[in-house]
Amino acid sequence: MFTPLKKLLDQQTFDQNQRFYIEWADGIRTYQIFAVCDIDYAEDSWNYTQNIFQTDKNFYTYVHAARKHSSVTADIDVAATDQLVTLQTCTELSSTKRTIIVAKEIK
Repeated sequence: MFTPLKKLLDQQTFDQNQRFYIEWADGIRTYQIFAVCDIDYAEDSWNYTQNIFQTDKNFYTYVHAARKHSSVTADIDVAATDQLVTLQTCTELSSTKRTIIVAKEIK
């Protein structure tokens, strides 16, 4: 369903498409992408599905890992008070490869 997200691995495409919107029950929210990653979860130990952070240090460790894995460069500040959303999609049928999008909610 999210397969077109793979196009964001290209820096130029990313630069032109850094924001997206999600409609929630209480309204539409805007998100700023700060990492676009192409990983093979069978070979990579990064837990990109993590969504609960017990400490600010855990949060920043996750953000650092997302940036480290990212195929694009984004000069976006991310703070421990930010709300994140992570999207993932398969890149190949019956594969362990995934394209991961990590973004923060912007007001």
